[in-house]
Amino acid sequence: MAARWGAPVVFFRDDDVTRMVPQLRVLVDLFLEVGVPCNFQVIPTMLTAEAADWLCARHARAPALLHFNQHGSSHERYGDDAMPFGEFGLGRSLEEQRALIRDGQERLRRALGEAFSPAVFSPPWHRYDATTVQALELEGVSLLTARLRTGAMARAFYRVGRALRAVELGGHVVSHHGHPIARTRVLELSPSIDVDEDFDRNGRRALHSADALRRAIYSQARHDRVVGINLHHFKQGGARGEVPSILRRLIMDLRRDGCEFRSLEDLVAELKA
Repeated sequence: MAARWGAPVVFFRDDDVTRMVPQLRVLVDLFLEVGVPCNFQVIPTMLTAEAADWLCARHARAPALLHFNQHGSSHERYGDDAMPFGEFGLGRSLEEQRALIRDGQERLRRALGEAFSPAVFSPPWHRYDATTVQALELEGVSLLTARLRTGAMARAFYRVGRALRAVELGGHVVSHHGHPIARTRVLELSPSIDVDEDFDRNGRRALHSADALRRAIYSQARHDRVVGINLHHFKQGGARGEVPSILRRLIMDLRRDGCEFRSLEDLVAELKA
């Protein structure tokens, strides 16, 4: 999706929803308070009944703001220690991957009912291959969301991979952010900015400020109209209460700028149109 003049379109994605923790409660209520959509990625086999009931109740208040999607199956590593971290791809067969996706969908439908949105899928550790995308298409998934790297070398790698219509090159995933993934109708939209995953020079987690996040969004918007923000509600910063205040300030600043906020489901509909 090529950049264009004007304010960017921003989406938020929160990963690894499993059980009720204070940080999840605060984050969900924050998005309800500010009136901005967020896509929450739920691990099917780890979602507790308590969390499911609470999320459904919150969803009923504002279904256009809270979107609950499938985050893999059990978020368990497949293979041995010599293999890269991942649950999908990594040589798993089409039928095996379809079965994992289908089982996860069924679990989330039972737990979340109409609050579950099966159109969007996120693979654990952002790992997948061409067989995964084929399996997603066969199971009715419209959009895959993983991770978009933004450095010059990554962009060059993606350009080559897209030109070759490849999903992977040399064991590395080729992002098709804003476009259908090679040889399929499955779209990809992936966040490029992580609120709480960067590190400082000493290897300690370095929580972004609202100003730093805003600058990163506009830097990314020079290349892509749609910019995604990734969250992990349970990590450092959320526990200290800093993430909600940073997000509230960021959203207020972006709203003043004229930025638009979308759910991934809304963006799928716009891209298909």
